[in-house]
Amino acid sequence: MPFKERWPGGTVKEKGWFKHEDCAGTWKYYDTEGDLIKTIDWRTGTKTYFNHHWEPFDPLFAFIMAKADSLLNAHFDSAFVMANIRWDANSSAFYAQGRGYDWFEETLKEPDRFLLRYDIRFGKDWYAEAIEFEVDRSGQIIDDWEESILGFTVCGKTPGGCDLQVDRGSAKRISREHGLQANTGRYIQYLDWHRLDTTKGQWEGEYEWVVARLASKVKDGNETTWRYDGIVIDPWSGEFKKTITLRRHAIVESMGGAYSGLLRDDR
Repeated sequence: MPFKERWPGGTVKEKGWFKHEDCAGTWKYYDTEGDLIKTIDWRTGTKTYFNHHWEPFDPLFAFIMAKADSLLNAHFDSAFVMANIRWDANSSAFYAQGRGYDWFEETLKEPDRFLLRYDIRFGKDWYAEAIEFEVDRSGQIIDDWEESILGFTVCGKTPGGCDLQVDRGSAKRISREHGLQANTGRYIQYLDWHRLDTTKGQWEGEYEWVVARLASKVKDGNETTWRYDGIVIDPWSGEFKKTITLRRHAIVESMGGAYSGLLRDDR
């Protein structure tokens, strides 16, 4: 969907495209005279200036991105990073004096905290925002709660170590072999990650392939609970690990509602 904003005098201020509510392609920005001053390529996450335009905190952002790259290369094989990890500028952000900003949003307040999110590819499929962490202005990871860091895994340190040995078809077969029949609805499949050690400084985690099917649905007033039977598969070996149960909740009010994602009972 095309987007265009104008200055009060009528000249174009910025223009670009949205795709699924995210900025897409190259956005262009103009001064009040209609001269191009900046472009942002959302595919590559790069910003280019024209006509002597500049923004004061660019050196800090470049420093943060270099620190983030070093962090990724310390936890994944460098070839894997180049081929299978991509920065998601749309879902990344920064904070200044307690307020959050979109990554490329201009501000006169000095940023002091940065949220970086990355997509990761296993096999042919990309998994959005699978890697997430925050750093301070010195580039140090902020580890202030259990789920503040996501996506790091030991498989990435070995070339070829992150090659998936399971797909949706083989996962269905393994599910049936272990008594998980989708007789009350379709299978739900997703790649899950959890941190192995919540001690500060220990960021490694484990990916698991989860298959679930609806077992029951209970409605109590404005609250609904769905319960699921599921299994866990090791994505790197393709082997069955264990059976689990899951749940999902919803509360619906006249003015809206709240819905949870799938929650594992073993966590």
